Amino acid sequence: MNGFLLIDKDKGFTSHDVIQVLRKKLNTRKIGHSGTLDPLATGLMLVGVNNGCKFLEFHTHEKKTYLATIHFGKISNTYDAEGPFEDVSEAIISEEKIKATLKEFSGLQLQIPPKYSALKIDGQKVCNIMRKGGNIDMKIKERNIMIHTNTLISYNWPYIQIEVACSAGTYIRSLAHDIGQKLNVGAYLSDLRRTYIQDFSVENAQKLDQDVTLLPCDFGLEHDSIHISESIYNRLKQGQRIGEKDFGDHSDGMYRLYKDDIFVGMGSVGEKVLHGRKVV
Repeated sequence: MNGFLLIDKDKGFTSHDVIQVLRKKLNTRKIGHSGTLDPLATGLMLVGVNNGCKFLEFHTHEKKTYLATIHFGKISNTYDAEGPFEDVSEAIISEEKIKATLKEFSGLQLQIPPKYSALKIDGQKVCNIMRKGGNIDMKIKERNIMIHTNTLISYNWPYIQIEVACSAGTYIRSLAHDIGQKLNVGAYLSDLRRTYIQDFSVENAQKLDQDVTLLPCDFGLEHDSIHISESIYNRLKQGQRIGEKDFGDHSDGMYRLYKDDIFVGMGSVGEKVLHGRKVV
């Protein structure tokens, strides 16, 4: 039992809850995922099972797409509907101003993550530090993100819904908060649904209460492939490097590896040498 699952997470479940349910359902401990969804968020999770976990790293940096509902006029210390809330402004911002501001939050951005997050400082989750009465300057965790698209879907003041396609590691909660700060009215994320991980759609995902079907370990991997012999496979399993004369002329890069047309892992070519990155 090896491969991937596309799971449509329900609201109220942590990402760890999803893993725990699947461990019981599939009777295996070795299950992981490619990116956390907050408990109040719903939508797509890419889950690896047994050997599938080995290949999650080849999906962790993929583009993610969300439908986000933002509530203006209030702020939340968690930046989402968990609260508590503080009233900021009763001003009404026009739809045209909203569209113009969304354009400013597109492209390469510097983003400061929320204090209530699973990021770690000195080995401790920031959210746990905050809940124990601590305080953290999250400026030290500022990171580059990419907002590929940031589109207004609906305007119903004080709510808007936007569709955001962004790089991995982007906090949509922080995006909502920062938009509110930019407009001087405050805002928090009131609802979030992840709809895509790269080209994987939540429309093709399964619910936890369904009988789940595993996808193969090479699911979604678009790298070029190299077909290898039994002897080369065994050498890669032992950590040996393979010279060009034994695997053919290939340019530098990452490759899917197949033995007898069966996917057996990922390898990288550099300076005419094949290295096994993940071989099963």
